[in-house]
Amino acid sequence: MVAVFDVGNSFLHIGIYDNDTLVRKEDFPHRAAVRARIWRAFAKYRIQAAAISSVVPGKTEYYRKLLISLTGTRPMVIHHKLRLKLKIGYTRPAELGTDRIAAMVGGRARYGGDFIVVDFGTATTLDVVFRSGFSPGGIIMTGIQTGITALAGDTARLKYFKPRWPAVLLGRSTRDGMQSGAFLGTRAMIKGLVDEIRDRYGRDFLVIGTGGWAKSVHDNTSLLDYCDSDLVLYGIYKICQYNDDCR
Repeated sequence: MVAVFDVGNSFLHIGIYDNDTLVRKEDFPHRAAVRARIWRAFAKYRIQAAAISSVVPGKTEYYRKLLISLTGTRPMVIHHKLRLKLKIGYTRPAELGTDRIAAMVGGRARYGGDFIVVDFGTATTLDVVFRSGFSPGGIIMTGIQTGITALAGDTARLKYFKPRWPAVLLGRSTRDGMQSGAFLGTRAMIKGLVDEIRDRYGRDFLVIGTGGWAKSVHDNTSLLDYCDSDLVLYGIYKICQYNDDCR
């Protein structure tokens, strides 16, 4: 079995794979108090390999050491120089978040073809991958919740709340207006960007959603061809498979 950690800006996502099957998935906030819960999640599994992707440098070593203590393995830390079966078109590939790398690797392994991964997390990102495995680049936007948090923090009269569908087009209250901007604004941006990418490259890209808001977007819009909430975990697992050092 293979254990994978996805260290995001707000949460730790863990997965345990057995022959390509995700047999356990858990999500934990970044708090020391959850350490015992993480231990319990691993208690009944015999782990032979482990890998970690982290977009929070200050937490990488903590979770790497935790994986060592949990599994007795030497976890692989994902980076752009590993064998990925993906060619990254970034001028400085080290700048690309390893969660985005993992999502593209997972998307290519699971879907093939030409596709766009839209990750609805703290930031909303779009990454393009051609059938050949080349990724020419991507787009980074403010996340759905992050935008509301920023407005509430930087204005005197706008208050923080967690948005939820349905969202009306024209809000008749401040909250409704912010919710419309968060959801319908994001929908319009992504639709416009996907259409522009398709026109630019003349390809009918699949659109795959992942991240915390992906299911909500998928359930309430026609933007996404697939909603794949485990895509980053799966990509980390596949990178582990592709590299002999992940043992």
